[in-house]
Amino acid sequence: MLGKLIKNDLKFGAHSVSLVYLSALIASAVMGISLLADLERVKYFSSIAFIICAFAIVIVTIITIIQSVSRTMYGNQGYLTHTLPVKTGALVFSKWFSAFFWVFLSLLFLYASIVFMYFYISGESAFQMIKSILLSDELSMLINEKVLRDVAIIEAVRLVIMVGVISMYVIFGITLSNVRPFSALGNIGTVIYSFITIVGGHYLGKGAAKLADLNIGVTPDSLKLIATEAAKDAILYENGAIRPLTATFTEIVFAIILYFAVILLIERKINLK
Repeated sequence: MLGKLIKNDLKFGAHSVSLVYLSALIASAVMGISLLADLERVKYFSSIAFIICAFAIVIVTIITIIQSVSRTMYGNQGYLTHTLPVKTGALVFSKWFSAFFWVFLSLLFLYASIVFMYFYISGESAFQMIKSILLSDELSMLINEKVLRDVAIIEAVRLVIMVGVISMYVIFGITLSNVRPFSALGNIGTVIYSFITIVGGHYLGKGAAKLADLNIGVTPDSLKLIATEAAKDAILYENGAIRPLTATFTEIVFAIILYFAVILLIERKINLK
């Protein structure tokens, strides 16, 4: 049943953002034609349209998530949703997974669009740029090529985690805005509570890092969990890199707590409209 819930939520999201993705596809087609025909004016106008579409996809995705969760969980459709023969936790997980998937996809498209536009306008190939960076004397003195690759993987994983965490923050904000007395602010309450939760999670992570500063030390030979200044100096001495861990771990725990808080609010305090 959980699979069916997730499938339906993903379909709803696809229907809502399909027009924006179609616009981006049309803009990219025009860009390709202008590149083949060497039309500079069309090239730049289509580039602007493409970037606008990329940002619009992120905005439309977030708005879609808010509307979908509000309507199907707490609006008129909420009565039907909560009569389904599934646990509340499954409903919340389905909404979270759908939000995570579409936000991640939209951000991935945005980042890819920015990188693509850089190479499209400048005419510099990605291979040449990466090669020049990796072989530069300045960089080779600071970081090993394998370390650079591992750091890139770690940051990519952390980005995925943070998208999932922030998606749960937003789900909590939407839920709180439908609970008395917090529902008095209406739809604007969703934005306010989500923003407060995101900021709160961020500073909670920073505070935890001051109490226990755990990091991942990346060296050419291994990954190490480090917690002391001496260990950090040793990693840097090996031309390694240090990536923070405590804040990310704390925000994951905070998001899990909010997941159960959403379930509790739905079962005891929710104000269906």
